[in-house]
Amino acid sequence: MGQAIAGLFLLIIRPVKVGDNVTIAGETGIVEEITTFYTYIKKEDNDIVLIPNNMLIGQKIYLLKKEEQKNHK
Repeated sequence: MGQAIAGLFLLIIRPVKVGDNVTIAGETGIVEEITTFYTYIKKEDNDIVLIPNNMLIGQKIYLLKKEEQKNHK
């Protein structure tokens, strides 16, 4: 239940949006999708990481410019 509430919070507040270059929960990549339960991050090697939305609440989220994405790993 907490994860669904966190997902709704992210969908309403929108600290990140699809297409953003981010580092979230130690993972760097492009936000591909945000659902009620997970945020999908596409990494540089094309792997997709599913991050539970309840992990995003209260954590730092780095929004990166394209040139910073490679240097932030």
